[in-house]
Amino acid sequence: MKTQKRDVKTSILLAGMGLILLVGAAHSSGLGGAFVFDDKSQIVENSSLNGLPSLSQLAQPRAVTYLTLRINRWIGGTDPIGYHIFNLLIHVLSTVVLWAVLFEVLSRLQSAFAKSSEDGVRGSPVDDCGNTLWTSYAIALIWGLHPITTQAVAYSIQRAESLWSLFFLAGWWLYLKADERRVWMAASILFFWLAIGSKEPAVVALVALPILDHLISPLTLREWLRQRWRYFAILVAPVVIGGVFVVGPLLWVADDSASSGFAIEHLTPLQYWLTQSEATLLYVRLIFFPVGQNFDYLWPPEANPVVILVANAIVLGALGVSLTAWWRKRWWSVFPLVFFLCIATTAIVPLLDIVVEHRVYLASAWLIAWAVLAICRFFQIGIKQLRIPVSIVAVLLGVLTYQRSAIYTSPESLWQDVAAKAPWNYRALFNLGGHSLEDEDPEQALEYFKRALDAEGLVWQPDYEKANVLSGYAGALSATGQWEAAVESAEQAIALTPGGSEHLIRLADVHLEHGHWGEAENALKMAIQNRPTRSQLYLHLTTVLAAQKRFGEASQWMETAFERIQPPNEAMRLRQAQLAWMEGRATEAKKTFDSMRQIDAVKESLRQLSRWLMEASRVDESREILATIGESLDNNFDVIVQQYKLAIERGNLPEASAIIQRQLDLSEGEQQQYWSVEAALLVARQGELQKGLAGLMKLSQAGIADQHLFAAIGDVNRWIGNTETAIDYYQKALKQGTPSSATLNNLGALISATDPSEAERLLRRAIEIDRSNFNAWHSLGNALVRQGRNDEARQCYQNALAVRPGFQPSETMLKQLSKVSVRSGD
Repeated sequence: MKTQKRDVKTSILLAGMGLILLVGAAHSSGLGGAFVFDDKSQIVENSSLNGLPSLSQLAQPRAVTYLTLRINRWIGGTDPIGYHIFNLLIHVLSTVVLWAVLFEVLSRLQSAFAKSSEDGVRGSPVDDCGNTLWTSYAIALIWGLHPITTQAVAYSIQRAESLWSLFFLAGWWLYLKADERRVWMAASILFFWLAIGSKEPAVVALVALPILDHLISPLTLREWLRQRWRYFAILVAPVVIGGVFVVGPLLWVADDSASSGFAIEHLTPLQYWLTQSEATLLYVRLIFFPVGQNFDYLWPPEANPVVILVANAIVLGALGVSLTAWWRKRWWSVFPLVFFLCIATTAIVPLLDIVVEHRVYLASAWLIAWAVLAICRFFQIGIKQLRIPVSIVAVLLGVLTYQRSAIYTSPESLWQDVAAKAPWNYRALFNLGGHSLEDEDPEQALEYFKRALDAEGLVWQPDYEKANVLSGYAGALSATGQWEAAVESAEQAIALTPGGSEHLIRLADVHLEHGHWGEAENALKMAIQNRPTRSQLYLHLTTVLAAQKRFGEASQWMETAFERIQPPNEAMRLRQAQLAWMEGRATEAKKTFDSMRQIDAVKESLRQLSRWLMEASRVDESREILATIGESLDNNFDVIVQQYKLAIERGNLPEASAIIQRQLDLSEGEQQQYWSVEAALLVARQGELQKGLAGLMKLSQAGIADQHLFAAIGDVNRWIGNTETAIDYYQKALKQGTPSSATLNNLGALISATDPSEAERLLRRAIEIDRSNFNAWHSLGNALVRQGRNDEARQCYQNALAVRPGFQPSETMLKQLSKVSVRSGD
């Protein structure tokens, strides 16, 4: 007997290890996956995951899920591998615990419905299948390998689904095993609370306990209530409190961006409820025939009355039959009823996404269980005879799951799969457009955004979704040089979301990309007016002001941000320290940087500060800053470029030549290309104009076509006296992205004599980009003189002298204007 028990334990142990290995292997292709879709906002950009949670955060819905995400952040930062491992571990454990729960459920059903001569009608579900242990194992294996579970495993933020399932199953197992032992009952309550704290569907799923108890308990309803009312009172009390004071109010928030609850724009509760039966039928089809799965169905509200009628008749009919069977104590009724309970919350509470696969993560287990038991009963065969079919099904499902999980390797592969299966899905096209922009393929991005705007699925979406697509389209237009069209698209997005700020940021970025600093500044100030407590806006605005060397104004805006936003976040504190240093308060800034050494963003903040200092000719301070992070001027490209420009400005051509030669030896790729252009340009600066021009044209013929090269060719042609050719190349340079202040000045100065109005426009843009560009101030003065606006011109010349005292051309023009003024007075 002892040997037999030991053999059984060994078999269970080996089977459990096999279950873990098989399920882990099937889902392993998703371990190398990236963060996708909501992962970015909920995990990567979620600063609330840093540090210890506050009491208010612990009282929020899904607090347990976010606590596990916080643990991931503490351990591995924002590296996705740690999150994927955690998700897979949850799923593997859920599969093992499901095996244990099913064993307990089937064992109790077998005892309650044992066949006897008195009652052969209500036979045990496992009298036909045989051993309850291996029947439950087969069900758990099929479920653990099923591709319907992939979204809850490979999609990091959907850990909430698998986590509530794990805690719920653990709580149910403890409840079944407790046998009135108080410690076990208390432990089951704790796990049920953890399930509810992970995700809301656990609340309704608790009804599964009395559902099963009704079938297996010999007690009458009154006896059962007398025995269990304290247990359920303790279990439900915090749920009721949380529902009334935390979750309940959120369901009625009438926000135009609401994605759940009873006040979603463009999706009424009735529309949602009428479509849920159709969604349920899709889920059932995917469970029994898992082909054509989609990350994002973008399912529209059903409008066809025939489809609504038929789908609701089937689903509500099945529910009615299951309830009737349960009331009559038919063993099989527990499985479809628990399926309905697991999806009840998302079927009742409207959600903007009508169909999402992860919602049937745990629910699918109960239909699989029902199907396995039904096959045993119908064909009158035991689980032993089903070993080969179960093995074949397990292998097929494992292969499908492995392939499905691999799609999550990158956001691009995921959205391409969605777009191929659902061409109407604007979200897939929108996200593909965004990734194309990140990959510096603006033409492809433009195509994706155009298709997204024309997609059928966008028609019934709320205005904020349409605005998002228009904003993305604006970004693609801007990246392809279509500034005016980009501005128009961004303004359309702004009009759809009055009082918002996101699309004003896009408008600012469009203006910045094309050198319109004043317009960008105005857009950001309007965004701050709409959202005065959004820190990103102040950071963006102060970046724009700092780029124009307006550090005093930038500092004032950060002071305003600190008054409005409490407590200030890390980025705000770092920006304040940067600006304090630029204004001569280095000691204060050092204290802030030293106190934040452990923050990842500090290094980049110091690099940016170093660039600002170099641009302000504060070379020693720039060097000091880089030394604190183990870097030097010798290996920082931006700083080296500024050092080189200073050498040119001082007329120290030997130093400039030495920098170029050193960088040509050390650099590669785009940086080497930059220094190759400067090498040819330096030859021209040294007086060999034709030789320098030949070198630049050779680079152009080699396929280099960027703003830097075109501007350099324009410069040399200007020095030679080829004005028309210089203008042509400067205009080409402007089409290659964000223009430099120098290029705008040079072009404006050249056309000032023939088109002073256009020259004024270009020169004002040059000054917006760099207010310390004394040449641009002087050229603008010339353009204004040509338009007879002498008073404005006089101020421009004075501004040039304020930046560069003793600048002879501006002094000369001021003297001439004074003479004109005297003659006018005579």
